[in-house]
Order: sequence, then structure tokens, then C-alpha cells
Amino acid sequence: MGHWFKEQGSLEFTKTGFPVFRKLFVGEINKLIDQEFKTVTKISEQAKSRPANERVGWVEDALCRAGVDYWKAKQEIFRGANPKNPLKPRAGTYKKLANTGSIGLEVDVGEGDGYLRLDASALRLMWEVDGKNAIRNAYDHIAGKAMAAALDKYEWKRGEGGVFYSRSEFDDEHLGPGGDSVSQWHGPLGYQSQRFAMTGKRTKPTFKEYKQHVARSRRATSMYRSPYSRF
Repeated sequence: MGHWFKEQGSLEFTKTGFPVFRKLFVGEINKLIDQEFKTVTKISEQAKSRPANERVGWVEDALCRAGVDYWKAKQEIFRGANPKNPLKPRAGTYKKLANTGSIGLEVDVGEGDGYLRLDASALRLMWEVDGKNAIRNAYDHIAGKAMAAALDKYEWKRGEGGVFYSRSEFDDEHLGPGGDSVSQWHGPLGYQSQRFAMTGKRTKPTFKEYKQHVARSRRATSMYRSPYSRF
């Protein structure tokens, strides 16, 4: 069972801010890639100690519990001519990202589509996921995890930020077309959009007002912060 969800949006960066965020993102995703490679390698090695007729089932169960990219790992482990002979994954299959230029990644959300793009020319992060349980699945994916971690660490500058909007099949029922809501906002530009959505104020907040609001919000949510609502 599952329900349809969609999240999309873009975040703007300055010329000095973009490479800082890209470095954070690449660092986070490369840590996750390295962890996944080590986990899949360990599973492939442990599988060899199992009886030959149990290896495939054992690997499938182990991959599900490990929370890695299931199909990618399974195809890599059983890529040989003998379907019952587990092989160690190749480092090239788990290649790390380079901290240069633009970065485009497909985000596997299961039954649906998703992508993340860091555009070095536009100085922008673009994100869109769409499908059954797409938002939850996207933030369980390596790209979503890395983006969320990098956004939590990045210090926003003047003239930066933006908003992600979300929608679900429940919104279609109750709100009709065009009923997207703000799922998360970041930086001064995001605060400006969120403030207008909440209060109708069109005046542009100062950077000081933005910082004060973030400080208050973080104090108020210090006990719990939703993975889909980051400043």
C-alpha cells in the first residue's frame, strides 16, 4: 500500500556559496557511497559461507535489512556466470562523486521518478520527486540523505535560499488543482516566501530578521526536527 506524493523546488546560491554547498553535498554522499560499498562487500563475503542453495535468499534478506540499493547490490554480487556464486562488488560500481562542475543524479523513489541537480552555471539546486510514497523514499535514498545532511550544515548567505513545495493525493481531494504547500524552506529567500505564504506580508525581510527567526525556530524545535522541514 502507498499513496502518491510529490515534492519539488529549487534553491539559489551566490557564486561563493555554491562551491561551499557542493563540497558539503559531495562529502556527505561520498561517505554514504563508501559505507554502502563496505556493507555490500561484507554481505558478499559472508554469503560464501552459506550452503550454495541458500546463498541467493540469504543475500536478498541481508540486503533488505542493510538498507542499501537492493537491485544495484544484488546485480553486482551475482553478476557472474554462476548465479549461486557471490562476487565482491567492484569499486567502479560504487564510484565516488567529484567536487567539480554540475552534478545530476537520479533519485530512486520506487514507483515513480526523481532527480537532483546541482547546476554550476545557474548556481542552483533543483529537486523533484514524484510517485507512490515518493517523499519518504527519496529521503531514504542516498541522494536525499546527502542533500538533507548538507542543507543542515550549510550557512545561508544574503540572496540565497528557496522553497520546496509538496503535494499528495489527499491534497487533490480537498484542495483541488494548484494546492501545493511549502514542505521546507531554506535561507533568506525561502524565509521571504514562507512569510508571505503565512502572513501575506510582501515586504522583504532583512537578513537580521531572517537570522533572528531561524534562531527562534531552532530553539522551539530543539527536541524534534522533521527530516522534511529544515532551515
